[in-house]
Amino acid sequence: TLLFPAVFCVRMFKKAFRIADKTDMEILNRGLANKALLWLFSFERYLLKIVAMPFGVSIIAVCRR
Repeated sequence: TLLFPAVFCVRMFKKAFRIADKTDMEILNRGLANKALLWLFSFERYLLKIVAMPFGVSIIAVCRR
């Protein structure tokens, strides 16, 4: 949920300017990005105990046969 505003803005920017959808990880410092995301997701995990977060940018599916 905390990343939703940033992801939304990037997606709308790419759509508005018709930028090809390539991975953003090519331009990031992976070590720094991993540390920042680890902190953010850890913080979000604790927030979930206090407040419901009704939306996000990930989809999880469990498929069983």
